[in-house]
Amino acid sequence: MKRILTKQKVGDMLLLYLYDANRDRIGLSIVPESLKDEITLEEDCDIESLVQLRLEGESHVRRYSHSAILRNSIVARELRFKEQYIERDAGLKTIVTVLENQKVKVYHKVRYYKDTKTITMTSEIINKFINPITIERISSFSICNWPMFGTREECNDKKLYRMRNKKSTKGKMQEETFKDLEDIEKDMEKNIEIESSWSRYGIQSICYGEGNVNSVKTYFPWGVIEDQKRGVCFGAMIAHSDFGKIDVYNKGNRCTVSGGLGNQEGAQWKKTLAKGESFVTPEAIITVAASDVKSASNRLIQGLQELKGIEHFVIDANWYAKTV
Repeated sequence: MKRILTKQKVGDMLLLYLYDANRDRIGLSIVPESLKDEITLEEDCDIESLVQLRLEGESHVRRYSHSAILRNSIVARELRFKEQYIERDAGLKTIVTVLENQKVKVYHKVRYYKDTKTITMTSEIINKFINPITIERISSFSICNWPMFGTREECNDKKLYRMRNKKSTKGKMQEETFKDLEDIEKDMEKNIEIESSWSRYGIQSICYGEGNVNSVKTYFPWGVIEDQKRGVCFGAMIAHSDFGKIDVYNKGNRCTVSGGLGNQEGAQWKKTLAKGESFVTPEAIITVAASDVKSASNRLIQGLQELKGIEHFVIDANWYAKTV
């Protein structure tokens, strides 16, 4: 059985914590609060783990797809929902969701102020295993079943906007439909697809961002997905200079977006934790708006400016301002 476990109103947005009782798994989606009456949750939808995680030495599993993506590892599938609570501190609210398996305990945190237009997400992982563990990938955020409207049979009418980070094109926004992305990636012989799988079995994915040796930092770890049919945009970025990644895939016309740190295509990011040690991911800035990509971009700029001074902040908001 699949259901909406909790709803949290955040500014003009609505966070939907989704629960799969059969797998004891919790996931997250986000919609504009103004469209709450159009929300649908189908029984055959995939509720993916709130935190995506891969450990060194872990074998790949069925439907894991190629090793470049940030999701669907064994340890992520084994994470079980334990509890959820809210912390309050001088106007700042934090929704804390606790996940756990035999090796790790994870605290997923959503922070926001009243009337905000963006939220920040992080994941804190603690090694509870007797031996050290080495993290190869870990998400700061993971949004599934987006946009949460209509049925999965509807036509594919989504666009992905990315921000270039290479020489003279730095700061230029690149717009592509999901179908165009499939053709482009195939032309580049990357064996990656983004158009939804007709069989609903395979994972169609594209992963981009910093630290990718082959692309030489072609894109910022930033993206906006537009549902053209309903005029809704989801935006996200990772505040990290070297290994921030955004991963997007589409399955049955409901897309899943995650972002965090990853060891992708030769980029050697890893983090080893001894028993009892913890690690916190860099902040992810998230927004959703019943408007166009310009509005979603401006919201991300605002969230980015509010994070100035954090340890991993390196991306100048002026580059984004040039595109909107």
